[in-house]
Amino acid sequence: EAIRQDRDALHMEGLIVRERILGSDNIDVSHPIIYRGAVYADNMQFEQCIKLWLHALRLRQRGNRNTHKDLLRFAQVFSQMIHLNEPVKAKDIESVLRCSVLEIEQGMSRVKSSPEAELHTAMDNYECNIFTFLYLVCISTKTQCGDEEQSQINKQIYNLIHLDPRTRDGSSLLHHAVNSGTPVD
Repeated sequence: EAIRQDRDALHMEGLIVRERILGSDNIDVSHPIIYRGAVYADNMQFEQCIKLWLHALRLRQRGNRNTHKDLLRFAQVFSQMIHLNEPVKAKDIESVLRCSVLEIEQGMSRVKSSPEAELHTAMDNYECNIFTFLYLVCISTKTQCGDEEQSQINKQIYNLIHLDPRTRDGSSLLHHAVNSGTPVD
């Protein structure tokens, strides 16, 4: 009764009910969450957008599904926020970087174990995640954060450097970081 007149609350309740009924592992659960987050982003309600997208990202990663489009979506909305002079929270950047590291690590495994017919797609997704990570690192330099928050962001960068991901031409993160042709926006 309390949410009858509140459209946002009704939408959120619908998402909660959908997830409870279908289960968080169901592949049909994350898309409506992402869509609702996009509605929030379009209305410049970025905090709600990011909360929903982080939830959907974690659901998709738990289900071992590719998240390269999800990660890029975060980078794009963070970039939009910076362009609009909206604050980007360091903890949100760090959360997405952490998910990116996990996805790149899983992508390395997918590339190694993919059958020949799926190798090209697996490599494309993996490389997209590397470029998105670099894009997110660039965005992180535009955020205001304290020493502890910067330390958490740096930890995710270190974690990825430690994995030493390479693109199909053998280039490392450093190669791409200094290459003006690296797509980061």
